[in-house]
Amino acid sequence: MRGVHLQRLTSVAVPIRAFATVVSLLLVALVWGGCRRPDPVYDRVPRPIGTRDLVRAERRDPVPLTSAEWQAVRELHDRYLQSFAAFREAELIPFAADFSSTDAEAIRADERKLRSVIARHLGIMGRIGSMDDAFIAELGDALGEGRSALVERLKARRAIDRASALSVGDGGRGLLDLRQLLDAFDIDETERAMIEPTLREFDAEASSLARSIADEQATLPLSHLEVLERRGPASSSVDPALRDEARKKAMERAEWDRYAESRRDLEVLLERYAELADRAIEGVAVVLDEEEGALLRRRLLQSRLDEETARLGDPSAFQALVAARTIRVPREIRDQIEAMRIKFLAEDEERLRSLLEVRRQRHVPGVFDPIGGSGGADAVKRHKEREAALMKTRNDAARSFRDAVLGLVPDDVRGEIEALREKDRESFSNALAELVGSGRVSTLVQRRPRGFGDRDPPQPAWINEREQESRDPGELRMMLAEAPDQRAIARLLARSGIGGTSTEVVEQIVAAWRPRWDAERDAAAVKVKSLMVPIMTSMNEVSAQHFDSAAQRLIGGFDELRDARTHLEEELLAGVEAALPEGLNPAALDLWRWERAEARSRLRWRDLPFDELMRFPQEAAIPFIETIGRVPVPAEAAAARARILAAAIAPKAEELEQATESLRDVVLLAVRKAMGLAMEARVRGMRERDALSESRPEIKRIMSPVRSAAERLVELRLQVLADVVAVLPQEDGRAIREAFVRAAYPRLLEERRLPERALQRLRDEPLLSDAQRATLAGIIEDRGRARDAALDQLLSWARAWRSEQRTDGNDLNERDSASRNHPQLAGVFFDREEADARAMQAAFLLLDDDARLRHRELVEYFNDPPASGRWLD
Repeated sequence: MRGVHLQRLTSVAVPIRAFATVVSLLLVALVWGGCRRPDPVYDRVPRPIGTRDLVRAERRDPVPLTSAEWQAVRELHDRYLQSFAAFREAELIPFAADFSSTDAEAIRADERKLRSVIARHLGIMGRIGSMDDAFIAELGDALGEGRSALVERLKARRAIDRASALSVGDGGRGLLDLRQLLDAFDIDETERAMIEPTLREFDAEASSLARSIADEQATLPLSHLEVLERRGPASSSVDPALRDEARKKAMERAEWDRYAESRRDLEVLLERYAELADRAIEGVAVVLDEEEGALLRRRLLQSRLDEETARLGDPSAFQALVAARTIRVPREIRDQIEAMRIKFLAEDEERLRSLLEVRRQRHVPGVFDPIGGSGGADAVKRHKEREAALMKTRNDAARSFRDAVLGLVPDDVRGEIEALREKDRESFSNALAELVGSGRVSTLVQRRPRGFGDRDPPQPAWINEREQESRDPGELRMMLAEAPDQRAIARLLARSGIGGTSTEVVEQIVAAWRPRWDAERDAAAVKVKSLMVPIMTSMNEVSAQHFDSAAQRLIGGFDELRDARTHLEEELLAGVEAALPEGLNPAALDLWRWERAEARSRLRWRDLPFDELMRFPQEAAIPFIETIGRVPVPAEAAAARARILAAAIAPKAEELEQATESLRDVVLLAVRKAMGLAMEARVRGMRERDALSESRPEIKRIMSPVRSAAERLVELRLQVLADVVAVLPQEDGRAIREAFVRAAYPRLLEERRLPERALQRLRDEPLLSDAQRATLAGIIEDRGRARDAALDQLLSWARAWRSEQRTDGNDLNERDSASRNHPQLAGVFFDREEADARAMQAAFLLLDDDARLRHRELVEYFNDPPASGRWLD
């Protein structure tokens, strides 16, 4: 389903410079453009209530839920999620399909069609609200009167989430989660009891306002129609004597004026919500001590600027806070730093308020007109300059303050404080303990700003590696594989059980061999440039026949270069094997040769235009054998893993190699045919992009063999993947399949790996009893099965989606847009995160208080928003 606004489409062309960019002639990209419209966010609906939401509601209760209560909650929650999944299939998916197949301008031009879309969307939102309310009511009945406050908190927060699902996408401000803002503070039971009435009052009024905001947001186009009916179209208010640019600007001002008027009621509601939050914050702040109250007010300001409430804070102020508590800093220096910190925060709060006011004026329709009214273009420029100046003032002040503070502490302490930003969660806490003492860490951890202690711990290089830039020039880079890198050689040695002195010998052999590769690369670059001359000549002469002949010669030249590189690699392999007394493991050799053959047959896919004209499965574009073979195992198990992998791959290795090479061939043939169309267009005096746009049926025929070859390769890869997974231990098989899907859809599966780390660390906990260890094993197995099922759904959906030859642009390259465009995918993402949340919550319940302190990440997981942020199902 399309994005926030129903906007016009434009085409973009990419110029031709060399054969490596010839493929881009197939690109006829669809880009959203056009001015802002009063359309609601029809592609956004709230995700289901998740375990995260339930845990947050429970942890804000004075008394935790018992095991029996959690059992009752889970049973009701399972039924609710089943209902939501059924509703997704019955309503959300058909609505997404219908909406995406309808022309945007047709909806705008047809009031009846527009009203139909709005009514259907309102019905969907109403059904979700009813499911939520029914589940929460059942929850209240099951838990009893003693848990009524917990249930009311959950109900209020859910109403706010439903409203934020719509308003955040159309220029509205995210609705503040006041309780989440307070979660970052160390509030004792007495203070919590004192502020609870204020929070309950906020919940009640905020949820009521949120419902009104959601309704107003959803019906914005109708409000716009009412304005047009009352005031007439924009053209009716423009002086007919105006011409050209003056008339255009007058029309823009009139359209903006009508848009601003249609949003006025929504803006009033949003301002009321902001005022309510202000009052609630003040009511809470007066109960806290002076410093905590000031910090709360400051975080409210930051949340409005950043539209995020979790762990906001100024890095400079946090570093000063750590310095003021560091036990290795003299007391008088600590006092001086603390005084400087308090002064800086007070001054910066005023700068924050000024910046917030400037941004409000610039972003709220009707308050400041960016088109030219209310002061004109000069006023707009001055306004932007003022905002930029305020930002610079803030940044300069923070930098000066930070330098002044850290200049007061010893050099070694300064280095440790500066290094905090780069720590992962566990090492961040450990580093703080070294600085301030273990008893003072928890408060500082709660106050850490975004970016501190957020990194995942160091992972094996292959997990986060991006394809390194080849040292080959552009003409070679797309067509030829680069030299085997250090990681590939390290895998070969590890799979052969080779280390120590033998590894040093291999490194010397590789170092001596690389100059030969470099010399071949330089000669190849010269040869390719000579073969490019006829191509460029034929393009200048507009000769399709000469171009195709030149392109065939160029491709033949690349094939010769590939053969030369293959011989070089074989010489390297022979030299390595001859130098090693123990020899290379045959399974390791097989895997090496299969990886390198695949690398030589693959084009550099990321240089190809993955748009509607050249769409084929992403599972066909990854280095398959390398991906499934590089999942790390302990060094002592590497050789055994290599034998298992080689045995599973061998029956289809030749077929895989042929299918990969076949895909390369048909892609290059498709490029040549597309270029033929482009050359013919030049003869007729047409631009290439216009010709390709008009030749869509022919382009589809050209691409048909590409899609067929890619599908065949994907099916083969999935068969081999299943064979590999079947012969490995369950956890290893899951890791390999996860690596494959993550490589194919890297943007879709961007998730924090905290659950894996936390559960593994808990499994290694020596003080677990046998019963706890058995329960934990079941928790981990349940999580694995749920995530397996989600991956199955993802692969199944991708296969069906491709079989329909859908052409929705690059929406599979970005998680949020994919979840909005395809509710099926949103369900997959939710299921994976829900499996994590349930496992973390169940593991937390296993532990006593002491163990929970040792495994703080089980709590921290629920302090952060979902990996997908505000993604909406």
